[in-house]
Amino acid sequence: DGVPTGPNQKMVVTWPLKPQAQWEAGVPVTADDFIFAQEVCMDPKQEIVDRDICERVESMVARGDDKKTLVVTWHEQFAFFNAYRVHDLLPAHLLRPRIKKPNGEMADLSKDSYGQNPLSNGPFRFKEWVPGQYITFVRNERYQPLAKLDEVTIKFIPNNNALESNLVAGTIDGILST
Repeated sequence: DGVPTGPNQKMVVTWPLKPQAQWEAGVPVTADDFIFAQEVCMDPKQEIVDRDICERVESMVARGDDKKTLVVTWHEQFAFFNAYRVHDLLPAHLLRPRIKKPNGEMADLSKDSYGQNPLSNGPFRFKEWVPGQYITFVRNERYQPLAKLDEVTIKFIPNNNALESNLVAGTIDGILST
């Protein structure tokens, strides 16, 4: 699965998923998680900031008995097909039953409690969110290799002077720009 050379050819990319990838509760991450996130992205009722990447995708298909292979067909060639996190994923095993109605329509994901208590498949998992103050993540023991930090806290400091003072005082270790 490479990149086609013709100007009007569709592009097909196959992504093998890490065999050990799993959500923090131990449920395997599969191609279905990417496919479900694509469905959510393309649902016009969802509050999506930018659908550009989703609209470029013609289809996504899960392959293999374990569904650990994702095949993405793009409408046309796309230079950034392999950019970091070009395809989002959502825990389909958890969210599909909660927001996808029997008639195929989706409920508003922004109203689901998932936004306040997300699942992780990375080195850290969600611990606590105090709106306007901070979000804390703790090491996800199911992720390999284990993170070297036990915990990460992201503080929200809207004032630049206070941000600089916290940095100089050592109460924060760095600054994230948005």
